[in-house]
Amino acid sequence: MSFSFSPMDETDARAVVEWLYPAPYDVYNLASDDAESVMKALTDPHYAYHAITDHKGGLVAFCCFGTDAQVPGGTMLCLRSISVWVSGRI
Repeated sequence: MSFSFSPMDETDARAVVEWLYPAPYDVYNLASDDAESVMKALTDPHYAYHAITDHKGGLVAFCCFGTDAQVPGGTMLCLRSISVWVSGRI
């Protein structure tokens, strides 16, 4: 299966904000009471958020690149997403 990465747009950001994960993955639920601010951050090119879509074009995950995605004290990129299996998008 192939995946595509593209800069986050408003449509994908809105979908991501609405995703709800069951415990113990609920720590990844985004603040729905402040959806507009979250969407603004997800679509701000400065933060380099990207939508990840499957071979059919369906949104399955998202990630962040650059310094905002780095683990403190490290140099590896940190994906800010739930695995495709957990999100149930495939």
